[in-house]
Amino acid sequence: MEWEKNIGSVFWIGTIIMVSFTVGVIVFAVIYLKKIYGLKQKENDRLLRACLEVERNERKNISSYLHDTVCNDIYAVSVYLSILEQDENRAEKKRKIVEIQQLLDNILNKTRDISYTTMSPLLEFSGLVPALQDYFMRFNKLHSIQITFECLNEIPRLELPVSYEVYRILQEMANNMLKHGQVTQAKISIQKNRDSIIIMLEDDGIPFSIKKEYLESSGMGIKNIYSRLHKIGATLKQDRNGKGNLLILKFQIHD
Repeated sequence: MEWEKNIGSVFWIGTIIMVSFTVGVIVFAVIYLKKIYGLKQKENDRLLRACLEVERNERKNISSYLHDTVCNDIYAVSVYLSILEQDENRAEKKRKIVEIQQLLDNILNKTRDISYTTMSPLLEFSGLVPALQDYFMRFNKLHSIQITFECLNEIPRLELPVSYEVYRILQEMANNMLKHGQVTQAKISIQKNRDSIIIMLEDDGIPFSIKKEYLESSGMGIKNIYSRLHKIGATLKQDRNGKGNLLILKFQIHD
């Protein structure tokens, strides 16, 4: 009978140990998942704040640009018109009319620049690839950096919100090359691979870590990029190419 008692004791001790171990594993898993959820929630909150900050800064920049350029030019036109109304010298009137025409041309060009900076009309009417081709053609004419843009295969028409975010991401990256990277040449390619769009950016600038810049930089440029990536569910991978930087942007498309 003694051995039966011992077996019973061993059974219950083993059962208690197994139950305790199982409970411990469950508790650990719950705590771990809760911690992961908390980290993801913090990251989502940070991206949301960055997104709101991006939109606020864009509105502020557009407002400042309108005030400092277009509004001043319109005011100058109104001043010229009031002077013209009072001036009886015919030659002087002709000269002022020419100056007014030049100011109006400036206003038109600046307004067009705002349109292309915020959202190219080609995005809506022709799609992402023609809009990017047009943007980089304009960019190369204005700046010393030469960016080659290539479309490697047929890209389906993307939803406008997705096209807009990709357009602004590449625009921000081009501006970063211009301002910070000491880049002289860059190449951007876009291609479709099964159900994904892949965009590769290569430059000959100073090597840097974009993830480190995102975590440590106080500026909004890189944060803008990551908030837009988050909006379209895109990933951004960085590889070394031996000469400068290589970034690979990838996101899924849906039929």
